[in-house]
Amino acid sequence: MSPTVADRSGVCMFVSAGIDYSFLRDPTWILVGRAGILYAHYGGVADLKDGVGPMIGATLGVQLSGKLALTVTPEAVLGDSGSMIFLTTLGLLIQL
Repeated sequence: MSPTVADRSGVCMFVSAGIDYSFLRDPTWILVGRAGILYAHYGGVADLKDGVGPMIGATLGVQLSGKLALTVTPEAVLGDSGSMIFLTTLGLLIQL
């Protein structure tokens, strides 16, 4: 990448709050839509500013057993001046 930046690494932390809505939940599939706000702290990585922005996303999952599902959760966070962050989480959903 040219030109390089002085601080290219750091610990990023994200905190979000919002609502989820289940569109589909059956013995095989899970589909959940979500919207909210997200605070991003970039830990000093150059050219990135900490801040709050609106977030939209979805969770798609497949049931592995009665109370366990494998999920993928893509999310988009809208930033200042038209910038966007795309996050994707692969996880296990444990339903109590």
